[in-house]
Amino acid sequence: MQSPVHLTDPPADDIARAFAKLTSPSPRKMDLARQIALFSYKEERNKTAGVESRAFNLMQFAKVGLTIIAGIAGLISNTSIHDTPFRESLILLLAIASAYLVKLFYRGARIVRVGAGNKPHADDHIKPDENDVFATQEDGEYLTALKTHVAKLVAYTQHTSGWNGERIKQLDCCYVNTIGFLISFFLFFLLSLVHLFQPDATFALPEHRLIGAALFALALGADWIFAKGKNRPG
Repeated sequence: MQSPVHLTDPPADDIARAFAKLTSPSPRKMDLARQIALFSYKEERNKTAGVESRAFNLMQFAKVGLTIIAGIAGLISNTSIHDTPFRESLILLLAIASAYLVKLFYRGARIVRVGAGNKPHADDHIKPDENDVFATQEDGEYLTALKTHVAKLVAYTQHTSGWNGERIKQLDCCYVNTIGFLISFFLFFLLSLVHLFQPDATFALPEHRLIGAALFALALGADWIFAKGKNRPG
């Protein structure tokens, strides 16, 4: 009797392809295959948890960073800086840093997918559950049931591995945005020190605006450029 299909099962074609490769007539060998498949699946789920934990921490970092930038922007608006180009440069650097943080939060949300408006990753519900336990009783003799179980574990692992690849791509982009924020914030800090120790320092228009606009454009597209470059065949 064929097992019923449940919503948490991987695609039937994936199970069938894995089942077709399980040709050993030995239950002992198949049990060894089950242990290996279960270990592989657990490793992929651990990788999922690790990537999502890092993404969540980076999202918290982005939230704190945006709060700090908002406070600094308020201080600048109340500070007496007579050099307008200098003030504009500081504001541009804060805008660039904010752009990196907003995109960092966005990329993290693509991994963690929190909130009612975000559809979960497919492997969040395509995974073993109690239905697999009950379905095993309907899979015929022991060897057939064991092979079906191993085939499902292989399919679960492949499914999770594929989505982990997508998670890791998003996490790489998180790191790009984090580095971009740190660099732009360091430049802001450096420029602030220049004003602190040399209040008469000035910038010539319109160069600072052009440079700021170019850096802001880079901030908007840095992770997409990185992702395309990484996906380009070597």
